[in-house]
Amino acid sequence: SLKQAEYHFKNDPDKQAMINWLLQKEGLYYDGGVKIHHMLTLLDREIDQDLIRQSITRPLDGIKVAPSYGCHALRPSTITGFDEHPDAPTIFERIITLTGAEPVNWSKRLECCGNPLLDKNTPLAEGFILAKYETAEQEGADIICTACNYCHMQFEHGRKLILKSGSSTPLPAILLTQLLGRAMGLEKGWTGE
Repeated sequence: SLKQAEYHFKNDPDKQAMINWLLQKEGLYYDGGVKIHHMLTLLDREIDQDLIRQSITRPLDGIKVAPSYGCHALRPSTITGFDEHPDAPTIFERIITLTGAEPVNWSKRLECCGNPLLDKNTPLAEGFILAKYETAEQEGADIICTACNYCHMQFEHGRKLILKSGSSTPLPAILLTQLLGRAMGLEKGWTGE
């Protein structure tokens, strides 16, 4: 959302004028000088990878992680600038690899989790997340990891649905910060523990 706001601010003089007119009421002015990063691009491009590696005190060797990108980070790629290869991103996998875990190249990693539809079309939204859970498990993941809070909420919703049905025990779904925290020595943080 911030990347899109930044794009429209930079490319629409009328929006710039309107925003600064509103800010002027508070004695403020904005010239667009703030650089906006997604957490993954910050970790991948702005932080020395060796520093992250040196911070790993509990490598996640042997754990297979299914990255779920979150569709808003990827689209539209001309605005988000999220990955050099918007149709086949690898940024999330690079960060997972730093923890010692093995990224799973699963077929639904770029698909929507359904969260934006949850209040509008609940059955469709729930179908999206249940399909992601099923596919991640079928493709060998031990855990699902996302860098999107809305995706994480949707995975939590899906987890409750699966547990309520009694059909199986769903894979843990965690945020990237939890994955990094565990690899850096934090004892708690896995969903489902």
